[in-house]
Amino acid sequence: MTTSSPHIVCFAPYTDWSVHSARQVTILHGLRQRGATVSYVTCDGVFSDCDLFQKATGAAQGKQPNSCQVCQSSVAARLAAWNMPFRWLGRWLSTEDFEAAGRWVAKLEPSEYPTAKFGDWSIGAWVQSSVRTELRCNVFDMADPKTTSTYASYLYSGALAALGLDRLFEEEKPDAQLLFNGRMAPTRIALELAKQRGIRTLCEERSAVAGNLILFDNVNCLDIEHVDQLWDEWKDIPLKPNEIKDIANVLEVSNVSAYGTN
Repeated sequence: MTTSSPHIVCFAPYTDWSVHSARQVTILHGLRQRGATVSYVTCDGVFSDCDLFQKATGAAQGKQPNSCQVCQSSVAARLAAWNMPFRWLGRWLSTEDFEAAGRWVAKLEPSEYPTAKFGDWSIGAWVQSSVRTELRCNVFDMADPKTTSTYASYLYSGALAALGLDRLFEEEKPDAQLLFNGRMAPTRIALELAKQRGIRTLCEERSAVAGNLILFDNVNCLDIEHVDQLWDEWKDIPLKPNEIKDIANVLEVSNVSAYGTN
């Protein structure tokens, strides 16, 4: 998109997690008031597996036949209430894409899943975090049918995400991207594809401090390079008494938020 104002894309496949989408929409409204143009893109049920429906992330019963329809209805109502125009990711996908993704996964051996590439895209590596979360494992047992079927499903969904996002970025040529965490399969793919195109991405994630968020610049939320850098800069500088008190308050509030009170 050619414009004198910066253009921001927000790919938000997990809009129904309102604690994050509310923050993203607030940021986007603020950017619009400052003269930027924004595109909010969410999921219209194109994925065969989704982090929203993992029991590990709080879903009661996993993905059901009508889960995507219920989610889309909720997302559309939520964004209408927030006065945020949006489009579905399926706008950038065709029937042939679903067939191509299926053929690609079918040709792979399970041992190839973690390093599988769809064209030049390292989908096998980029979906790993979501697969690990769903299976609750650190080591993949490729002799286990549940492991292979789960991984294959995320590979298929990842290929579709990459195809759609690649076309979105090509069409709109955003100056920057706002994204949730950059860790889960579709958001990691959005982060990596943006990096390949030189598009800056800011990943938001909740903070350990109540009422705050953390922004990660061109890295996903698991990146700790900034923490190492802060330690290098501050490790030889002692805290002042008021700083120690502030940290104690932060730790106390964080502990209550995480575990409640007795």
